Amino acid sequence: MDARLRGHDEEKEERMFRRKKDRTVTWPVEVYVPVDGGQFETQTFNARFLLLEEDPTIAELGNLDRLSAAVVGWDSVTDDDGSDFAYSPEARELLLRIGYVRTALFRAYIEASLGAKRKN
Repeated sequence: MDARLRGHDEEKEERMFRRKKDRTVTWPVEVYVPVDGGQFETQTFNARFLLLEEDPTIAELGNLDRLSAAVVGWDSVTDDDGSDFAYSPEARELLLRIGYVRTALFRAYIEASLGAKRKN
């Protein structure tokens, strides 16, 4: 085979879409935490999301139920005293009760699941 054609075939193969069987992804989450004086402090952590398929059962869930099903782990989350706030289903539900954390997770999940890049 001509070297030029072989290179073209290799380049084409690298760009091909590959359906992943493992639908989990680690994604950065930016949380805008309210602080005194009407300001926000940006804090970050990594969430592990299960990218949910769009089946009728999942589509009927409310946003909070859907987000709860999608968040399957995290790292770099601590309590006020700096101790690790490890992921568990119970810990997930506690974080999802905090409006600004829920908003940040939802925004990150949409970015990850829809392939939408954040605008600066």
